[in-house]
Amino acid sequence: MRNAPLLIFLISLQASVLHAQRTHSGALVGEPATQLAETMCQQLPNSAAFPLKGNLIGDDVHDTLVELGQYSLPCLIDRITDSTWMPDPRPVPHVGDFRAGDAAFHILCDKGVDFNLVLPMLDKKAWEAVGVYAYFDWVNKANHRRVLQDLIRRWVSAHPACCSADLFPQAKPGTGPHFQLSAEGVSALRQRVLRAWPGMDESAARKTLGKPDFEVD
Repeated sequence: MRNAPLLIFLISLQASVLHAQRTHSGALVGEPATQLAETMCQQLPNSAAFPLKGNLIGDDVHDTLVELGQYSLPCLIDRITDSTWMPDPRPVPHVGDFRAGDAAFHILCDKGVDFNLVLPMLDKKAWEAVGVYAYFDWVNKANHRRVLQDLIRRWVSAHPACCSADLFPQAKPGTGPHFQLSAEGVSALRQRVLRAWPGMDESAARKTLGKPDFEVD
């Protein structure tokens, strides 16, 4: 796909701008939070990193969906049945048949859903022998994604206190990364992104988006 790098860049940049807006405006609530959750759920196949331990990793898609608390629960549960292939974003162990629905499920677990819910569905000997690979073998068969979705929906309904963003400790003032782009800079960047599109000539895209912070080969 000739314009795939530009498309991926624009999607990543859009996610970064949305994350920056949330940072400047504080915790989002109501309709803005729901809209941001829907946008980030659409970007699940572009999430690039999941934490090995803890809840946050620095990936815009993953962390925003975690920090949105209960606002992102509906779209994440809806996405469990999404069979769109994507690279496995987990540190280890990697699998070749990772889907967007798996990303949604793992983010739900990082938000507080109990992963052990799925264990009774798996072959006990397979789980003891190969661990999490048994989950991927099970979930990609028959209608098991729908089964998992229904299971998670019932569990969340029975645990209304689950998955609130307040459950996750926030960094103490001065200890976290300092975001240097001003609110006006975020707004200007968003306007530039809206004037770019996949298929755009490279020189025109560079002129529209402005000088990058850095470039890599």
